[in-house]
Amino acid sequence: MGAVLVAEQAALPAKGEEYPGLGYKRVMEKDPVCVSPSMLVKDAARLLVDKNLTGAPVVDSAGALVGMLSEADLIWKGAGVPLEHSILPTVFIGAFDLLVSLRDKQQVEAEVAKIVARTVDQAMSKKLHSITPRASMAEAAHLMLEKNVNHLPVVEGGKLVGLVTRHDVLRGMVAHHTPMLSL
Repeated sequence: MGAVLVAEQAALPAKGEEYPGLGYKRVMEKDPVCVSPSMLVKDAARLLVDKNLTGAPVVDSAGALVGMLSEADLIWKGAGVPLEHSILPTVFIGAFDLLVSLRDKQQVEAEVAKIVARTVDQAMSKKLHSITPRASMAEAAHLMLEKNVNHLPVVEGGKLVGLVTRHDVLRGMVAHHTPMLSL
């Protein structure tokens, strides 16, 4: 990745102060590799492999962020079947006289859709988690952990302006000698 990392070292904060200068904007990819919704899955997979990327933002012709394509979205093609290797049937729970589905029907449908996807639009994640350029590194890290995502598109005015990854956050912490790493 060609992320920009500013080499300046910030001074350690006094006890109780917020750590200065640890903005994710210092380490984010400012010109990320993007894919289009109409791109074939096989071409997008080749691009990610060739560029050694774990994901890419999906932008439309106007530059608006419309999705995120990750390795996980693409490896469904290799899995070939939904999780648990089959679509599990509804079961009867006698004590409550209820029928309960063992799998969420929408989840199974989403898994199958990724398996048969031919274009990025069909394979990409449309449930987006993004940040603005004004968010802090801590906010980016919290969102990544809370939503279990490895990439956060940076969006301003509906347009993609950058991409920050978990690796970028960790790199920023190391470069700035974040005191929390020493605990």
